[in-house]
Amino acid sequence: MTDKQKHDILNDIVIIVDTREKKNLHILEFFDKNNIKYEVEKLDSGDYSFKLPHYTHLGLDRSVLIERKNSLSELAGN
Repeated sequence: MTDKQKHDILNDIVIIVDTREKKNLHILEFFDKNNIKYEVEKLDSGDYSFKLPHYTHLGLDRSVLIERKNSLSELAGN
């Protein structure tokens, strides 16, 4: 894969934010300030994922899930 192809794929990423993620205004503001594309959708698991609208043939959409935790205590409890 060429550097241009990698660059094009990375520029196609749209972050998916789960609809149930509530205390994330600071994250959404960061996305807005830095022109990071995102959409708010229901995720069956995780708080964040991504999709590649023009590269669905790669099969990477929603292949990574991020579960955000409030603290180390919450992480340890899970």
